[in-house]
Amino acid sequence: MKATINNDLCAQCRSCVSNCPYQAATQRGNKFYVSSFCTGCGNCIAFCPTGAVSVSDELIELDNQKNDAALKELLDIKKPIVAMKYANAPLEGMETEEGPTFWCALCGNVCAAAADPVFFNAKSITCGGASLFGLGNRKVKVTKQEMHEALVAAHVVGKGRHYRTFWEMGKSRSNYPPLIKRYEGLIIGPLDKVEMPDLVILPVNGEQTSRLAAAYTYETGNIITGSAGSAGCIAASTAYVENKPIFTCGDHGVRTFMQLNPGEILVSTPYALVPGFVKNLTTAAEVSTEDK
Repeated sequence: MKATINNDLCAQCRSCVSNCPYQAATQRGNKFYVSSFCTGCGNCIAFCPTGAVSVSDELIELDNQKNDAALKELLDIKKPIVAMKYANAPLEGMETEEGPTFWCALCGNVCAAAADPVFFNAKSITCGGASLFGLGNRKVKVTKQEMHEALVAAHVVGKGRHYRTFWEMGKSRSNYPPLIKRYEGLIIGPLDKVEMPDLVILPVNGEQTSRLAAAYTYETGNIITGSAGSAGCIAASTAYVENKPIFTCGDHGVRTFMQLNPGEILVSTPYALVPGFVKNLTTAAEVSTEDK
């Protein structure tokens, strides 16, 4: 259920605003409101000293198939939307990716053919994506020389590649947000096949990105920021850690594996925000139609 604020009881202390992990509580003039991006987490209720915040009777639509269909229709997205969910083990009957492979290659499988969800862990991944998503190392000891040789062989380091030397690669990694918890694995698949995912990744063009950004700003004034010059997984990990949508143009590997067109980029967002996007995209679509 979505939260609501009784401004007659509100002391304007801004506890709801400062304690909302998704920035859904917002102020307009001298009154406070809860936007469509409310996830029903209850933080605002727990921190309100006057009891001005309570649970409303407004439901939050979290059905993955409904939200998948709505996003595709409202944004005219033709490719599958990628969904990711942290898990300690694969669900019953789910395949475990043996690898070695890349995180972006698994995303590519989803985008190319709407592949069934798979479970993968640190042992499955050869790139840095595993550690950046909080899965830790591969639990296979390697020497410094072996690691350097592997990165060169993978066309990561060297002239004409992603990084000139290992130093630039290390500096780039410092831009990734820290995950304070290590997870056993991740489930990755199309949104319509992954229930209650933690994160979704949308392959979109400039127009679609603009509409997503407008929907995000509409009730909150917040903006969607992005990154370039690093791997696409930085957007996914940042969106998860910081509870906000992020866009990225991705590096060569991400763009190749996910078969992005020249005009396409990626927008990653916590799944908890998707109902808010759907509602505000619907409003924007109605206004656009009336204007025409």
